[in-house]
Amino acid sequence: MRVAVVRLEVTGNYCGGDVRQWLPDYFTSRICEAGWQVNGETVEVLERNNIDDVIREQDFGRSGRVDPATAAPVGKIHGATHLIQLTARVSTEDVVAGLGGSWGGWNLEGGRVAKASVVLNGRIVNAATGAIVAVGITGKSKSRLTDA
Repeated sequence: MRVAVVRLEVTGNYCGGDVRQWLPDYFTSRICEAGWQVNGETVEVLERNNIDDVIREQDFGRSGRVDPATAAPVGKIHGATHLIQLTARVSTEDVVAGLGGSWGGWNLEGGRVAKASVVLNGRIVNAATGAIVAVGITGKSKSRLTDA
């Protein structure tokens, strides 16, 4: 089985960094690390997000500037049997914590609670038939107290 992550849309009110740029690469790397197997067959993950780099290298190999014995051949990029389509909803929230005053000799200053959540909605589609063969939704939320 050969899969390609072909779409990862990111929506939401996130802050800090450009999630739209790093999340597709992060997800692709994570599924490569996972060593997926389906019916005992190892899943091969194909590059699609940065396929222009592969094509550029192949074109460079044909330019005459690269030893033909070591140049990447043209026409050998693998086709995908299945496509992974993802949507990520990323949201962040910065809430003032209602601390203040003192308690038991401790000075309780006000603080902020930073909360972030991510929900991934994905599907695997058969590239030959267009049939959706698997779907999944997962999410995670995390909070931390920061200085005011």
